[in-house]
Order: sequence, then structure tokens, then C-alpha cells
Amino acid sequence: MVDVQKAAGENAEYLKFYKNFCSNLNDIIWKPPTSGSTKSWITRTTKS
Repeated sequence: MVDVQKAAGENAEYLKFYKNFCSNLNDIIWKPPTSGSTKSWITRTTKS
């Protein structure tokens, strides 16, 4: 769990940071599959 709070400073700068921070978390946030499929919904890619 991550708790991010603005303690002081410029609101616009905080919102910019927060949007960037949250968009980077999308790679690690687990979301349950929406389809009824039993197939794995996790795909892995490897770089050559």
C-alpha cells in the first residue's frame, strides 16, 4: 500500500507529480480479469 499526501507547496506541481506517479503504478497494480475466461491474463514480453 502506498499513501501519498500533499503536506505543503504548490498544488499544480503536486497534481503533476501525482498523475505521473499513478500512471507509472499501472504496471504493478493488480486488477482482476473482467472476462469469464480461465486463461491467464498476464502476458510477459522479453527483450532480445
